[in-house]
Amino acid sequence: HNHIVNKAWGPKETRVKRDYCAIMLEGFDTDVQIVKSFNGRGMETIAYTSIGTVEPWRPDAKEFTNSMVVNKHNSWNERWINPKRWELVKPIVYKRFQLFKSKGFKGVEVDNIDLVGNVKGADETNVYNYARWLSYTAHKLGLKIYLKNTSYLGKELVNYYDGLITEQADIYPLDIEEGYKYFIQNGKSWWD
Repeated sequence: HNHIVNKAWGPKETRVKRDYCAIMLEGFDTDVQIVKSFNGRGMETIAYTSIGTVEPWRPDAKEFTNSMVVNKHNSWNERWINPKRWELVKPIVYKRFQLFKSKGFKGVEVDNIDLVGNVKGADETNVYNYARWLSYTAHKLGLKIYLKNTSYLGKELVNYYDGLITEQADIYPLDIEEGYKYFIQNGKSWWD
C-alpha cells in the first residue's frame, strides 16, 4: 500500500512515504491485511484508541455503564471516563488491547488520558494509576505504548511509556520545559 484510506477523520487518503518508521492507524477499523502490509515494510504499526473517553460509535461502547463515565466531552459527543472508577473499565480496555495485538499491531497510542484537565474533581493519583496500569497491560501483551498530548504526565510516566505522540505541534506550542522534555532526555520516541 502506498496510501491508506482514512475511515475516521482527516483526509480521505493519506500517502505513506517509504521511509516512515512508524504509522498510527485506527485500531478498531483498520483491516488486518493493512497492518500486516505495513509490518512487512518494517514499519511500527501503532493502534489509536481513546482510553479516557467513551466514543459512542465504537463496538464496545455499550459495555461502559453510567457508573464508569461522567460529563460529556464537548467536541465529539464523547463521555469522559470517571477517574475515580477507572478500575471498572479494565476488562474493556484489556479486550481492546488484545484485539489490537491479534490484528498484528506493534503498539498502542492512548488518547484522552487528560482526565485531570477535563473532569471536575479528578485526582492526579487516579490518573497516574490508570496510566501505569495501561502501560503494564500493553507491555504484558507485547505491545509498546505511547502517551498522547498530555505533557503534565511526562515526568511521572516516562519510565512506563515507550514514547510520546503529539498532534499539531506546528499549530499548538509545546511546553518542552514541561513533561515532553523527559521523553527527549530519555531517548524515547516522539512523533507529531
